[in-house]
Amino acid sequence: MATFILTNARWLAAGLLLVLGSGPGHVWFMSLFSDDIQKTWNLTDGEWGGIYTFSTLAAAACLFWKGGLVDTMPARRITLLMIAMFAVSCLLMAVPGPVFVLGFALFGLRFFGQIMLSHVSMTLTAKWFRYHRGRAIAIVGLGHPIAQIVWPIPVVLAITSIGPSMTWIIVAAILGLVLLPIQALLLRRERMPEGPSQLQSAQGLDNRQWTRGETMRHWLLYAILPLMMLPGIISTNTFFFQSHVASVKGWTIVQMSPGYIAFALSMIFASFLGGWIADRFGSTRLLPVFMLPVTLSLALIAPAGEVRTWFAVMALLGMTNGLSVPLWGAMLPEVFGTLNLGAIRSLTSTMSMVAVAIGPGVSGILIDRGIAYPGQAQGMAVICLSLCVLGFLIQRTLARKDPGRFGTMRPAADV
Repeated sequence: MATFILTNARWLAAGLLLVLGSGPGHVWFMSLFSDDIQKTWNLTDGEWGGIYTFSTLAAAACLFWKGGLVDTMPARRITLLMIAMFAVSCLLMAVPGPVFVLGFALFGLRFFGQIMLSHVSMTLTAKWFRYHRGRAIAIVGLGHPIAQIVWPIPVVLAITSIGPSMTWIIVAAILGLVLLPIQALLLRRERMPEGPSQLQSAQGLDNRQWTRGETMRHWLLYAILPLMMLPGIISTNTFFFQSHVASVKGWTIVQMSPGYIAFALSMIFASFLGGWIADRFGSTRLLPVFMLPVTLSLALIAPAGEVRTWFAVMALLGMTNGLSVPLWGAMLPEVFGTLNLGAIRSLTSTMSMVAVAIGPGVSGILIDRGIAYPGQAQGMAVICLSLCVLGFLIQRTLARKDPGRFGTMRPAADV
């Protein structure tokens, strides 16, 4: 592992820092500002969730439209462009103007930040690495839990000491004056781990490169979409309505804040475990089991009486999120090939983002109508358990279709 990291340090660092830098675009980051945003704009839970939903849906539509740019633009150019636009969006959040300004700012945070920085990072990593793809994606994916450890406490302190507007300005400065020049330095050279002809041979099912149109006509896409969507919906809703859960349970956000650390540490462990499984046995072996932790997480929310149970909820949620990173990062190129991976990832990510966008809007409306989030979690737990069965059926079908790719232990190989 050490040799692998040192040999590929430049590109692994570029991918990890992109994911780490995407933190301010994630719902868990924005949830730190929720109380201030709702007070500033006089928004109910349903109205705040609705604005988030609309902005995220618009961002998802743009991802479907422009996500394929990562297949055609040089890595350095698209990376620097996304970081610059993300920093501008953070500055826009510092403007306490009309509600539509908040909507535009949220769109920028979601599209340029969470969506495109993560999309570019994961797509490039999957293209750059072949034999150790699961390991590389697990390392790059560490940016998510590291962000959840690094960002929240300084941001909360900044909000209380200098206010939310100045906090957003500082975040924009970090992105534009620190992350952007570092990425410009790391990506001065394009990574070509293998010659172009060999890279083209990283094919998918039926030993060919799938286009986005062909992917949309294949049964597998629609079979895996529920598995791709639901963990994101659950994570988003859990972070988004953390203040609501605190009020229902009689806890405080300060008491619940160590849950971020539990989530992050669990995600780190599960990401490395999932990466090893993906490289050694194939990513599809994770399909039947990766939803089990989040199922238990949801089941614990309603009966939870003490705040320490929340730490277990977050740790289990982090485990499913950690397993998801190498699962989808390695499975999509294995199934559909690498040639059009950016366009295909933009398709799956768009559909997932639509679901994630709708989640807080629907949950917010249910909360306004008297159905608390802990009660909603019980129903989602039942759905998650049924998806474990779906994952098993998909894994078995792929193993029968292509035993060499999806049904046997893989030999180790170096990139």
